[in-house]
Amino acid sequence: MKILVIGGTGRLGRVLNVILQKEKYTIIPLGSNELDLTGKNVVDKIIRYTPDYIIHTAALSSVDECERHPNLAYNINTYGTERVANAALKLKVPLLYISTDYVFDGKNPPYSEDDEPNPVNVYGKSKLQGEDFVKRLSSSIILRVSWLFGPEGNDFVDFVLKADEPISVIRSQTSKPTCTIDISYAIKNLIGNRVSGIYHFASPPSVSRLEWVESILKLNKIKKEIREVNWDSLNVPAKRPLNSTLSTNKYNKEFGEIRSWNEALREIIDG
Repeated sequence: MKILVIGGTGRLGRVLNVILQKEKYTIIPLGSNELDLTGKNVVDKIIRYTPDYIIHTAALSSVDECERHPNLAYNINTYGTERVANAALKLKVPLLYISTDYVFDGKNPPYSEDDEPNPVNVYGKSKLQGEDFVKRLSSSIILRVSWLFGPEGNDFVDFVLKADEPISVIRSQTSKPTCTIDISYAIKNLIGNRVSGIYHFASPPSVSRLEWVESILKLNKIKKEIREVNWDSLNVPAKRPLNSTLSTNKYNKEFGEIRSWNEALREIIDG
């Protein structure tokens, strides 16, 4: 099977390519240089690759950049996804779309696939509207994930390890850190079993942002001063959901329990 991975040069895409290639899939990774999701010829470009399956991982994922540049966020995350969905519809092939825990407002966790989304920032709103276009395809999968980290770096773990002291951290934000390796294996399971619908995938246990920072430092055997702050002192443009913990009961029942983020982070540290 030939799989087109949109966002294939990103943090998740690069890990996903390696894991799917081991399964003997033919992978076509497309970065923003090969496919500009804001362009008018997105559908035609995708169709030329004649994929059997499309995985859409690309997004403007910086929450604050989305808030600063909402038009760009919607053009990429919403209407870019519409263009990808239109291509999948014309090709009559399945589409898997990576979405986010930020489609929820964080007031009533843990969130199941049946809970009503209510995003509090432009990033969450733009991703949720992207979901609406994907839902129109009968053979689509929406995979919501949270707090990504992985072997590719350039993530929150890297930020903590490289940050000057003291590290300013919010205690009052909670979710589940999730490794891109585990997400990639989850994608393999989902496409291999030809399921459809919405799935949540996130690694237990749920932790606060402060606890996450403390664990990163401890597992890396690094000591740094941590300063607990509030949102106002950080002066960031976008609101965050206070507790966007995803329930993964649906995935667990179909494919087995998800390993903890502790185990995944240790694996990355040990190489």
